[in-house]
Amino acid sequence: MHNNENEQLIKRAVLNRKNGYFFRNETGAKIADILMSMIETCVFNMKNPWKYLIAIQENKEDVFQNPKLWFPWIYEERVNTLHPS
Repeated sequence: MHNNENEQLIKRAVLNRKNGYFFRNETGAKIADILMSMIETCVFNMKNPWKYLIAIQENKEDVFQNPKLWFPWIYEERVNTLHPS
């Protein structure tokens, strides 16, 4: 038995906490926590975090109007609906 996957997840959280000492204020630390959570959710759902973050920025008006359609595990369907190839 092994727990390598769990250890890797914990390691990323510990690194974020360690780097948290260098934020200028509490707001910056909160934003970093939100971004880390979003990135880890993308990784967990086998989605590219970079592409996801770019997509929500490029479609921010629709994200605000339809946030339930922009979860990392289903956002690609919404992108394809808004921008068909």
